[in-house]
Amino acid sequence: LKHSVLALAVSLGPFGCYALTGAQIQSFHLLRPATGWVASNNAVFWTANGGTDWVEITPPDLVAIYAAHFSNGRGWILGKSTSGAVVINKTDTDGRTWDRLGAPPLTLFELDNYAGIGAMHFVDAARGWLILKKTSNVDSAPGLLFQTIDGGRTWARLPAPPIWGEFNFTTTADGWLIGGQEKDLFRTPDGGKTWKAVSVISAPALSSLAGSYMLPVFTSELEAILPVTYTDGSATAAAIYSSSDG
Repeated sequence: LKHSVLALAVSLGPFGCYALTGAQIQSFHLLRPATGWVASNNAVFWTANGGTDWVEITPPDLVAIYAAHFSNGRGWILGKSTSGAVVINKTDTDGRTWDRLGAPPLTLFELDNYAGIGAMHFVDAARGWLILKKTSNVDSAPGLLFQTIDGGRTWARLPAPPIWGEFNFTTTADGWLIGGQEKDLFRTPDGGKTWKAVSVISAPALSSLAGSYMLPVFTSELEAILPVTYTDGSATAAAIYSSSDG
């Protein structure tokens, strides 16, 4: 999910700052205690010393960044090339070098209705998912969902997700998706083929408030916590729920 900022200044150590005026932060993650990355709408930066220094690692020939995912030295970026094509690049070297992979199979109509926003998640070097937001709901589907089993070289279309939003997978089968007007939560048990809404039983003091879900955080294969924010328009409260059955 995008977070707009007026300006983002990325430190380049003794050489000053690289300012992304009017940029939009697509995503950012800390991969290891001192290593992380941040992606704007047109560039990707990498730090290996806790944010003291940043290096731009944007793949060549990309003029827009739509989605990114990094883990275990590997990374994938969905973006737009200088020719206007939607493309995917992969790195096995923390962004030092990049390879061009296959793009998701989009029709001309889908390309015309693509909002330029996406989300991507991989559970290992081979299996990953990609969700693309559409600009209109002419066919009632808010987004497009694809899966790869070969590290992003080819992508297979899955049934349209119930909502557009942020997602992740904890195994090759189990995944979670949040989004929509009310930040609803959905779970898939079959790799994204089907989704079912998930809800919690709120404490009595919160039962009359509207809840907005965040993605669950798993501390083991079965144990997880689920943050939920409640509001009635004038007051806001937060609660954390736990599960021990996955």
